[in-house]
Amino acid sequence: MEFKSQIATTREQAEQLLTLGLKPETADMSIPIKDNPNLYCSARPYNDWNGYWKHNRFVIPAWSLSRLLELIPKSIEQVNRPNADLDINSDGQCWFVTYVEFGYDVKHQEMKRDLFDSVISMISWLIANGHFYIEYLKGDIK
Repeated sequence: MEFKSQIATTREQAEQLLTLGLKPETADMSIPIKDNPNLYCSARPYNDWNGYWKHNRFVIPAWSLSRLLELIPKSIEQVNRPNADLDINSDGQCWFVTYVEFGYDVKHQEMKRDLFDSVISMISWLIANGHFYIEYLKGDIK
């Protein structure tokens, strides 16, 4: 039996989250950049680096799946409608990250083969539609 579980965002996914405006301090891990073979980096929490990342071009923030799920709302309040609740499932081929009313009426859904990609796509939609927690975003993002 061989497991190949992804434990954190890839470099590309991390860069996408930073481009969306997430504060690097929300990350719970860091990724060493391969350009520096002498850098050792474990799953040490990213926010424990005490500003090291700001001055070191050899590490970038990374988010575990559990951290990404902590960052997104578990439900979206709606006017004159019930809340749309977060739902995550798979059909064996793709991952579906969905906000649904009453457990079946889809408000919005992101579907990707990779669970991290689905969650990141949902974060992008949440930001674009004003549903993401602003305290997790850089000040210049609206």
